[in-house]
Amino acid sequence: MKKILTIALLTIAPSIAFANGYCDSRGNQQQVAQCYNNAVQMENAQVNSMIQRLQASTKLGDADKKRVNEIHNARINQINAGCNNTLCTYSQLKSYKTEIIANMSKFW
Repeated sequence: MKKILTIALLTIAPSIAFANGYCDSRGNQQQVAQCYNNAVQMENAQVNSMIQRLQASTKLGDADKKRVNEIHNARINQINAGCNNTLCTYSQLKSYKTEIIANMSKFW
């Protein structure tokens, strides 16, 4: 599991730079915005999938699952309230995903 965690963490940081460079290289502002919108949707889906896996884990008790849900809702609200553009949202979701990966390693 530690090997998987290390690989996951090593792929996240470069992917932020890649997405930034890739999206910023699009032809016009509308294409840049669409690229980041797509990246945000992808990250959001991955975060939600990870949270669902934690919720389905037999290694977590009901109280822990409730706490995971509370933390998740608070973090998503924080991202939504603190970001006013898709680049910010994308970066914050990536950071949150890194946190989830680190915490998931405790349960697998």
